[in-house]
Amino acid sequence: MSEDVQGMPAIPEPNEMDSNTGGPQVAATIGADGGIWFNSGIASVTHNEPGRYTLHLVEGAWKRFSVPLATLEKTADWHGEIYARVYDSSAIEILTGANGEASDQPFHFVLP
Repeated sequence: MSEDVQGMPAIPEPNEMDSNTGGPQVAATIGADGGIWFNSGIASVTHNEPGRYTLHLVEGAWKRFSVPLATLEKTADWHGEIYARVYDSSAIEILTGANGEASDQPFHFVLP
């Protein structure tokens, strides 16, 4: 394993990693209404309030050393914003907005 840096967990060497690390484990395009337009690795999406989406991952998605990546889809508001974070051991939370206010926006998501 590589060295621990500033309190962060050490990153395993490639031969120590899980066998599911060869490409993105999860890739999806989600509509502003929470509908799934494209999906690989998402079990379901919860969209209960404006700009807040919870992506429930399929069992076995390996998140320990992954960083969730999200970007707005081309039809989103020009002044749109997006944030992604690991919500818990089986879900990723995505927050979207425009002009500093929460609002529904379509987006792309990848979990490497």
